Amino acid sequence: MIAAILLGLSRLLSALWCGGAILFVLVTVQEILSGKLESIVLDQLILLRFPVYYTFAFCLLVPTTLATLGWWAMTPGRWTTRVSAAAAVLGLAAMTFDYFQVYTPLRDMLLPLGSARPHSFRQYHRWTEQLNTLALLGFLTVSLIQNSLPLRGSEKLTRTDSAEQ
Repeated sequence: MIAAILLGLSRLLSALWCGGAILFVLVTVQEILSGKLESIVLDQLILLRFPVYYTFAFCLLVPTTLATLGWWAMTPGRWTTRVSAAAAVLGLAAMTFDYFQVYTPLRDMLLPLGSARPHSFRQYHRWTEQLNTLALLGFLTVSLIQNSLPLRGSEKLTRTDSAEQ
């Protein structure tokens, strides 16, 4: 019963995170590529939105990882639990490293608004893109694996329906 609750929680939170992160990236890329916003406005949007993005990330990814690890601890022999647990830990580690070692210095490079960006800005930007992609792929793996598993109740129902026909 507890394993089912942990699996359900992990399924829900990982799917929420993946959908939210993909939507965030699509909106951000659209704004940049539109060419309708000045550089200083884009910098302001970064400073306003990314703290919300990372807060949303950690509020979903920490419980997802804990639920996945709890599910793994209760069903350790299954390949799905091992892969899900590894992907969740990797994704959370990538997001945590990104926030503290890459995003925070990157954010500081934008201040004061309108100032010239240091030469290292592009490299930090590439790193944050790569780490966020790694985190998204990790939790997309968790979500795809866990959401493709049959529910115990529907598994029994399917067997019963098949036997009656």
